[in-house]
Amino acid sequence: MLTIKFLSSARNIELMRAKGPKIVQVLFSKVSMLTQMLASYVQQNKLSGQSLTPRSGNLRASVHAVPTEMQGTKIVGAVEAAGGTAFYGKFFEEGGKGAFRIAAKNKRSLMWEAGGSKHFAFAVIHPKIRQLPFMQPSLDENEANIRAELNAAVNQVISEE
Repeated sequence: MLTIKFLSSARNIELMRAKGPKIVQVLFSKVSMLTQMLASYVQQNKLSGQSLTPRSGNLRASVHAVPTEMQGTKIVGAVEAAGGTAFYGKFFEEGGKGAFRIAAKNKRSLMWEAGGSKHFAFAVIHPKIRQLPFMQPSLDENEANIRAELNAAVNQVISEE
């Protein structure tokens, strides 16, 4: 999560009050654009083989910008991932809680290939999923740019006559 507050001189605060609706409109548009940019960044720079090797593409396809909205005096924008069939992305982002058991359900046994031969078992213990975050690092890498873009947008509105 990234929270941004604007601290300014008394003069700029008065200018901001006078141009409040215009600033809100510009920031709302800018937050919408930045969340789209961040969603694209995650898909292209984290989920195309850099952090995780894509298999089905479900996790990459699950990344999307949430529509920007006003929540009281706050403008809230977000990027979400790992919904629906890509629920497993949560475990990569946060790391697994521990080893877990996988058992055959509808078949008599599990089967996998390793080392050129087939292996069978009724159940296996899968080791803890190691943490391979892709969302938080993306925000961290883009935080300075996001802050600069929002600050520039406010400064541009204030400097307009």
